[in-house]
Amino acid sequence: MKLSLTVLGVILLSACSQKKEIFTQKENNDVFTDSIISSVVKENKQIKVDSLIQIDYLAYSFKYLNKDFKILIDNNSFNKSLKENHYIEERIKNYSDSLGVVLMYELNDWDATRIAKQQITFSWKRLGYYLHRSDRDLKNLNIKYEYKHPYLMFRHFKSNDEESEFKKAEINRIKNILVTDFKQDYNMITKLSNEEILNKSFELNPEIIRMRNEAAKEHQKLHQH
Repeated sequence: MKLSLTVLGVILLSACSQKKEIFTQKENNDVFTDSIISSVVKENKQIKVDSLIQIDYLAYSFKYLNKDFKILIDNNSFNKSLKENHYIEERIKNYSDSLGVVLMYELNDWDATRIAKQQITFSWKRLGYYLHRSDRDLKNLNIKYEYKHPYLMFRHFKSNDEESEFKKAEINRIKNILVTDFKQDYNMITKLSNEEILNKSFELNPEIIRMRNEAAKEHQKLHQH
């Protein structure tokens, strides 16, 4: 039996259409699967990071740092970390840079290295950006409250569990600054956790805004040449 060209064309078009639908469905399934995998990976990473944040790296027994976080690593191990972790040697210019190299060699995890470094290098000056106090002012306060490291005072402030009159007074002072000086909504501020209050205080600090703007301008200049 012979088929007319018209009928044959219809059959071919139908077959192509079905094939396209199968490919489209497979493509959609692949996108859906990739989305699920990506979501699970992100969730697992966040669980990991949340777990690492709970570690007190200030009390951690490091092999290559002493109790005052002075670097003790030998040159061979330091250079090995540079090479294995693909650091650019020319960009290692100060203690903070070197600390990252050493922590990565010891902890062998980028997230752990980042979090440990944030805790160790957290300064009175940085704490002042959150609390809107000078670092000298904070050091004078610490004579009374005796925190061994500025990050310990910061951790006490951002926790919703550990209460103290000192902490309560400081958090209330920051709330007032946010509402009065930065025109934040009072009802919104009262609903925030201590950590959220501190983060908002940091973000709105004029000095932080100035430094970020300057960094953005420098970044733009570098990419113009």
